[in-house]
Amino acid sequence: MKDSFPNLLLQTNKSYPTDGNVMESLDNKAILEAARIISGEVVLDKLVSKLMDIFITYAGAEHASFLIQEQQNLALVSFKHIEGKIEMYQQLKTVDESSHLSSAIIHYVVNSREAVVLNNATEEGPFIEDDYLQEVQAKSVLCLPIVHQDRLVAILYMENNKSSHVFTRERLNVLTLIASQASVSLVNAYLYAELEAKVKQRTDLLNDANQELTAVNQQLTNSKEKMKQMISNISHDLQSPVAVVQGYIGALLDGLVDDPVKQNEFLHTINYRMGSLSKLIKDLFDLSKLESGDMKFSMEAIPVDQLFDHFCQLFKLEIIQSGLQFKRRFNRDQAQEYPLLEVDVQRLEQVMANLISNAIKYATKELLKLV
Repeated sequence: MKDSFPNLLLQTNKSYPTDGNVMESLDNKAILEAARIISGEVVLDKLVSKLMDIFITYAGAEHASFLIQEQQNLALVSFKHIEGKIEMYQQLKTVDESSHLSSAIIHYVVNSREAVVLNNATEEGPFIEDDYLQEVQAKSVLCLPIVHQDRLVAILYMENNKSSHVFTRERLNVLTLIASQASVSLVNAYLYAELEAKVKQRTDLLNDANQELTAVNQQLTNSKEKMKQMISNISHDLQSPVAVVQGYIGALLDGLVDDPVKQNEFLHTINYRMGSLSKLIKDLFDLSKLESGDMKFSMEAIPVDQLFDHFCQLFKLEIIQSGLQFKRRFNRDQAQEYPLLEVDVQRLEQVMANLISNAIKYATKELLKLV
């Protein structure tokens, strides 16, 4: 294609004569103004918008499309008609999805990395049979690659379908220089966007970590409050049996109880209270082991009916001695097949002992039923 139509390719390594000093002065002014605008922008969307304004105004295009290299694929990011506002696509479009450009010309420029200039697209050149060009009756077409260090950064595609020979060589030479400056700014904008994305990611991670830390601190605060409450309860529970035991022992030592029967009752009460105190202290040790991770469990498989019978036998006498009626209810399986439970019987006995003790202590009826 390059050999057949060499006049359609913009040779950026050549310089072209201008129409005089006035034209050259205007071109230099355009280049300097474009360089000033482009170099001051690092946000990709804003940079693309400014580039579109610069190119479409200076080139004399009717409309323009801007494509960038996105993860090894070319994507359409913006479109501007000279009579309308620029459209920035939040959802990037593929080349084939666009209705404002020739995909054949785009693919050619991607492969050749050279600009294509068509002065009368439907009458001359290698793309006269292109369906899109024939459909819109395209006249002047310019497709300009924006390259940075041999890497394709973006592509600018412009049309003017009202006039032919719009994109003169003098204009093309200036547009190529502007595109060269734009390539550096685009690369910087990519780096800035990547940096912003990384900063946002780190910020999100820090926010998540802070939220987790806040939650942990709140849990610690709650744990401390619960610990204070538990210590207060333990202190009360320890003081109660100790005070009772001290009172009974004091009465015996002072000789206030001469009746052997009464003395025996006092001793049984002391023994009972000391047993309760011993259980409470053992529970504290178990709690300490549980929180430190040193608690060990001795698991064994036992049928649920046998476990129920065991607990009934274990606590029946204590419930009756407390003055409550004891009843049990267990739905027996006619097939006499009961599931096995894998439990630490000794630890479960401690749990049940605490439950039974609280039930006896706070019972509102004269009946305690194990179900």
